[in-house]
Amino acid sequence: MATRLVTALARGLDILGHLASGPRTASEIAAALSLPRATTHELLKTLEAYGFVQAEGSAYALGIRLFELGNAVERSLDVVRIARRHARRVAAECGETVQVALLDGPEVVYVAKVDSEHAVKLVSTVGARLPAHLTAVGKAALAYRTEDELDRLYPAGSSLEVLTPSGIDNTDRLREVLAEVRKTGVAWDDCESNPDVRCVAAPIRDGRGGVIGGLSVSVPTYRWDATFADRLSELVTTGAAALSANLGDPTVPAR
Repeated sequence: MATRLVTALARGLDILGHLASGPRTASEIAAALSLPRATTHELLKTLEAYGFVQAEGSAYALGIRLFELGNAVERSLDVVRIARRHARRVAAECGETVQVALLDGPEVVYVAKVDSEHAVKLVSTVGARLPAHLTAVGKAALAYRTEDELDRLYPAGSSLEVLTPSGIDNTDRLREVLAEVRKTGVAWDDCESNPDVRCVAAPIRDGRGGVIGGLSVSVPTYRWDATFADRLSELVTTGAAALSANLGDPTVPAR
């Protein structure tokens, strides 16, 4: 079945494409795109209200919102490319599954994954989302959110979704865990997103030094012990720091 396009949206996108070559008046845009003048005026005013175009005298030019979105896309592509490279490095050292996820509100989005040398079935896949409070990568990032941000995401006294019996199910317990993450610099998933898998993660930072996500190593419970956990903790800390440096984190030198 043929896809049905939204006419108004298509016309608005045509206008943006036309303005890529430089400022134009509403009359010039209408003539070039064979649009009614009244429709062109309405579309321009709507695009202007959302920051996608800006008035320059009697003409219109592309707006700052497009610049912001373009930078966001560029940053996202850089994060994915760099994340894959560092995930491969960590995986080569431990032979286990390594993942990188970014925090998006109360969820994490997985952007890179290198599979273990062993057979491991994980809940997460690249592009998938999971509740941040049930994952090591999510807790590694949530720990560095402000109190106001945490209050908005997790109102005091509220219950939380769980995926396994081990999951954190209330905000009081979550605050305790996040405080421990800030103290130690690493976060743990003790069979909270998968009953058969444990994970350890460290936070990753962007060019402003802000925590945006985490890098984790996941291991089946039958291969997990305290000595291995200590080694993996060091690996994720080092790997996350190297990834952060490549993202421009000013607190560590680039590798």
